[in-house]
Amino acid sequence: MTEDVDFLDVSSAGKPVWLLKVPNYVKEAWETAEDSEVGTIKINTGKKKPELSLNVSQKLKSKSPDTSFPLEHKMNLNPPERQQMFVFVENVTSDATKESDSSLPPQRFSIVGKIEKRADCRPEGTDVYMSMKKRRIEASAQSKDIVKQLERPVRTFAPKSRHEEDILHEEKKKTEGKRAREDKRAVMDILFKCFERHQYYSFKDLLRLTDQPPTFLKEILKEIASYNTKSPHKHMWELKEEYRCYKGTDTAKAEDG
Repeated sequence: MTEDVDFLDVSSAGKPVWLLKVPNYVKEAWETAEDSEVGTIKINTGKKKPELSLNVSQKLKSKSPDTSFPLEHKMNLNPPERQQMFVFVENVTSDATKESDSSLPPQRFSIVGKIEKRADCRPEGTDVYMSMKKRRIEASAQSKDIVKQLERPVRTFAPKSRHEEDILHEEKKKTEGKRAREDKRAVMDILFKCFERHQYYSFKDLLRLTDQPPTFLKEILKEIASYNTKSPHKHMWELKEEYRCYKGTDTAKAEDG
């Protein structure tokens, strides 16, 4: 049984390389280009301090929507930071090679080299660079929402004088009719049976259980029950003390419906 192990090639770990930081417009054009050359680095050794420059290729400039894309860039070299930095690359092995040589690891990473210098690129001429930067800031600050004047009103819905819920409610009232008053004594018996099961009821629950008109039910409740206005049973009805006859001490409490 073989175990897949990633392999790291460190044979070029001591090779010095430069880390080049390019402006955003160069990066964006490079991302859209396919196998395109970024440019050429020129080193002028005729002076006491060597001057470096990056000349961006014309082909890469054509990939940018910015017409003022500069080609000439100065390179300012800076020493690397205190920590050591390396450049890695992943070598992808083709399926055909894997089949022919099964001993190869599935992934192979290599160190290209150790970063010796860090270079920052700026276009030749401060005015050109600052004008490009200003245009980018203004473009990012503009709202993406567009105001468009309509020639005629947009009607995404048709207004209705009677909605579906109102129609259903009216039909229900016609089929069920008004609640008829029962005999007062019969309603009281229903209420007493209800309060034997639960100590507290909301008015909505009592309406549902007795199926009586609200005004008539409230008149009966005022005779035999009390309305709680304080917590913990606020807005709930319970029998008056003289009518209470609960079975046991563990009385269930109804939730406000």
